[in-house]
Amino acid sequence: MAKPLQLTDMTGRHVALSAPAQRLVTTYMPATLFTLSLGLEDQLVGISNHDTRQSLVKGLLDGRSPVQVGSRSAGINLETIISLKPDLVLINDKKDGARLAGQLQQLGIPALLIRAESLDQVQQAMDLIAKATGHQSQARRYKALTRQLIDDLTRRLEGTAPVAGYYGNGGDLYRSVNAHMYQHELLQLAGIRNVAADVPGFYPKINLEQLVRWQPQFLVLEQGKSGRLADQLDSTELASLAALPRVTLPSAALWHMPSPVAAAGAYYLASQVHPKKFRDVDVNARIGRFYQQLLGKACLSPLPAAAQAAPCN
Repeated sequence: MAKPLQLTDMTGRHVALSAPAQRLVTTYMPATLFTLSLGLEDQLVGISNHDTRQSLVKGLLDGRSPVQVGSRSAGINLETIISLKPDLVLINDKKDGARLAGQLQQLGIPALLIRAESLDQVQQAMDLIAKATGHQSQARRYKALTRQLIDDLTRRLEGTAPVAGYYGNGGDLYRSVNAHMYQHELLQLAGIRNVAADVPGFYPKINLEQLVRWQPQFLVLEQGKSGRLADQLDSTELASLAALPRVTLPSAALWHMPSPVAAAGAYYLASQVHPKKFRDVDVNARIGRFYQQLLGKACLSPLPAAAQAAPCN
């Protein structure tokens, strides 16, 4: 007989489970990625509305169709969650996450609040979900694979001076990331000094004067969907910025959000900013191998060469 579990979520709430959770509902993208990366696709009965639009999530679900339970922007459908009879619901701690967790608790449905704004917190989230579901070995495997990739990256960049870089949000070039945000750590790992590190706020607003004064040497851009960044860079006042070397993160990669594949994003960025340090390695193949080892499919890598080498069925 399975033993009861006593858990503490990432906001300090104590949550009791009568047994390891078998039916899971996730209410936002990172929690879905954590769950699927732990090999829990058969136990995922509910998912946020936007998640299944992403190719990475589709590939990991492999034809499965969890029920959509709403989204953070449009609102989570409490009735739908209740109807799924979940053993556990995973919720973002931001906005009204605590209120939703409280409502579920009153209904006898356990919920964990997830907070992941760093690679350490991503590992903590993976460990927490793994403990709640009895899949600790998968979380240890994730930790080992991520450590190997980051150690390789760190070794290659040892003694390399960081490049001053500016990170542009996919919806607006004048929205960046500061030292309290997840993307900042990816920049640091990739050997990039984030020029906007000290600007307060979530996706802080940057003005043209600041951009010019910072004199970044490299641009890291989210791909976005509207093409707004390209239009902004075409403007006359940004001519000097538009001439800088840049890398655009593939939107399908989901490297711009807390994710179990984030280490691959840092590795890729570093190879673009410091290419001489990666001359002896096929970066696409190395990242494809990471995806194969972690997720079981190299074709889920957003880098074309890796996908072509091992196409998905």
